[in-house]
Amino acid sequence: AKDVDLGILARGTMGFSGADLYNLMNQAALKASTEGLNSITMRVLEYAKDKIMMGAERKTAVITPETAKCTAYHEAGHALVAVLTDGADPIHKATIMPRGRSL
Repeated sequence: AKDVDLGILARGTMGFSGADLYNLMNQAALKASTEGLNSITMRVLEYAKDKIMMGAERKTAVITPETAKCTAYHEAGHALVAVLTDGADPIHKATIMPRGRSL
């Protein structure tokens, strides 16, 4: 798709092997197909990258409002430390969505 920025994609996939990149494209193609898209967009590439790096979203995980609030504060703390630390990598995404085996 025209919105795909290979520079951004390359910066976000440093250290990926050829097999990882193949998997990235395969996951993105599957997501695009299930959404009825005719091409792979940057959004589905980001989804695929997150799935590979952090695990699949666990949308069925039951999180109480109190747990969600505590987790949000915790993740915000990570973000603040990263912003205030010289030389830290820039923040790309912060989420409280459980992925893989977390939470």
